[in-house]
Amino acid sequence: MLSVRLSVHDFVDGGLTLEDTSQVGIWLKDLGVDILDCSGGGAVPEARGAIGNRTAEQPDMAGVLRSSAGLPIMAVGGITDPAHAESIIAENKADIVLLGRELMRDPHWAFTAAKTLGADARPVLANQHGFFVGG
Repeated sequence: MLSVRLSVHDFVDGGLTLEDTSQVGIWLKDLGVDILDCSGGGAVPEARGAIGNRTAEQPDMAGVLRSSAGLPIMAVGGITDPAHAESIIAENKADIVLLGRELMRDPHWAFTAAKTLGADARPVLANQHGFFVGG
């Protein structure tokens, strides 16, 4: 499986636009790429600070790219709530939701999200009672 991460939009003059990236997605599909990871604000130096509070727009832009390129999409961008992650998938904006900072804040996020969304989630590891390391 070949994945490519794209900066979908740079939010600055002279940077990539969603239209540019849609064409790139089509080219990448033709070259055999299997899935696109859609981020934003990184193709030109000025864009790194331009994204600011526009992170939440990234899943919507990923959905546009999904439609135009015809490839499976991974979406990022301010996704912290299980219901939000689920809606991104349900609304066909993405096929996979990726989390970064939220997993650093809560490494058990996936388990908590599963329970929140009503899945039959159970701990994978047994509780450790009276466990110690050393002699």
